[in-house]
Amino acid sequence: LAQAANFNVLFLLFLPVIFYSAIAFTWNVFSHRTMSQRLFQSPVFIKGVLVVVLLFAVLRNIPVAPFSWLAPH
Repeated sequence: LAQAANFNVLFLLFLPVIFYSAIAFTWNVFSHRTMSQRLFQSPVFIKGVLVVVLLFAVLRNIPVAPFSWLAPH
């Protein structure tokens, strides 16, 4: 996990969301009752993810001490 964080800390932050999506998808494929995925259909969630990804992309390229920690090393 430490090495993964060195490459891309944003991926580690989104792992719970990715796991939830995979579990919900698998549940919906193999079960007769569907698991709702309202989180991914929420405009607030989509806009929030977009803002976080864009901020991360910009901030990791600033060569100043706290922001350079976001860059892969």
